[in-house]
Amino acid sequence: MSVLALGGLLLVAPGRALWQSVYGARWAHILSRRRPDLFGLTPVVIRITHALGILDIPASRKVHSAPTPLLGGLAIYVAFTLAVLANSILDRQVVAILLGATVLVLVGIVDDIVEVPAAVKMLAQLVAAGTVIGSGVVLTLFPEAWPGDAIDIALTIVWLLGITNAMNFADGMDGLATGLSIITAIFWASSPS
Repeated sequence: MSVLALGGLLLVAPGRALWQSVYGARWAHILSRRRPDLFGLTPVVIRITHALGILDIPASRKVHSAPTPLLGGLAIYVAFTLAVLANSILDRQVVAILLGATVLVLVGIVDDIVEVPAAVKMLAQLVAAGTVIGSGVVLTLFPEAWPGDAIDIALTIVWLLGITNAMNFADGMDGLATGLSIITAIFWASSPS
């Protein structure tokens, strides 16, 4: 709870305004705001998964020897969403990204509880990608014309589905997907906008 309280302190208006007044510091604030939430929410999610029995049971193809809590992505999603909402970054594209992420998280939660067929997961990924693309988030590699736009949209779909499934494949060992996410977030936050 003390970690969540620290996260709450980062929302205080004077501190928040200072972060946002410095060029490029807004994303650093989101990253620093997200960390206390994530560290505070993760133990809560672990307790919930144990109480509800949502655990990955050891098997011959698993690397862990004890039942491991699932739903770790829920803590990451909630922490990131709280940080974005707290920073009032709610343009059309960010809302679409959050909606697409929400679809993926909901399907992921259901998949952690009961096995979801691959076709349903792929459909959810296509819906999420369509939501993001519909908001105007599209790679722009080719000239703006009929064939160029179609290729850009196709490449954006391949990119979004590729990143999503790469993270799913990396989620085979405890902490690997989370570690990759943290490293990516640090590079993303430190790059010029």
